[in-house]
Amino acid sequence: MILITGAKGFIGSFLLFFLGKRGHDVKGIDEEILDIKKLRPHFKDAEFVVHLAAKLSPEQTEKRPHDFFQVNVAGTMNVVNLCIEYGCKLINTSSITTNTEYGISKVLSEEMVRLYVKHQGLRAVTIRPCIIYDENGGSRYPYISKHYPLGKLVEDIENIIIHDNFRKYKVYTVGGLGQKIYFEEIDLLKKKIKLKFHLIKEKAKKIIKDYKG
Repeated sequence: MILITGAKGFIGSFLLFFLGKRGHDVKGIDEEILDIKKLRPHFKDAEFVVHLAAKLSPEQTEKRPHDFFQVNVAGTMNVVNLCIEYGCKLINTSSITTNTEYGISKVLSEEMVRLYVKHQGLRAVTIRPCIIYDENGGSRYPYISKHYPLGKLVEDIENIIIHDNFRKYKVYTVGGLGQKIYFEEIDLLKKKIKLKFHLIKEKAKKIIKDYKG
């Protein structure tokens, strides 16, 4: 069985639907990951755990930055310990950004997973999902992501479940080409390799213009 934490989130809900449609035995939970007693029953029959539960909101960071480290580090430790206890293979989710409270907390959790693999026998990999940003950074991610399919990301996760033997710790960048795409870089690339990016660029500009109103 594949267990997904944070299954009510944007990626989690789509992954739950996708894996179910593909015939996998999958279960989604949205429990408070700081409460290990509530988590424990869900891990007993799990072979794989896709850990997506996390504190995300930038607004919450400013008011309660401590919560980021509680949920994203201490909460992940609960998931890790249960995976060791029940022999589950863990797909941990980290971040491609490291200059925010969220990014720092995910890097810390990623390093913790690495240490548990090395010293405690945890079988795990880490994924770093790529995100499409506009020129102003990540604040518009929830809007922008609605205009791009999550198919590549969830297919990458499924491929890891099917093909990785979890005998060696790995870090995968999944779901896209990179963390940030600036239109100036697209223009430079177009000149160098002579591909026609005009329609892609104009569509992306239109999405951002519509959002900004």
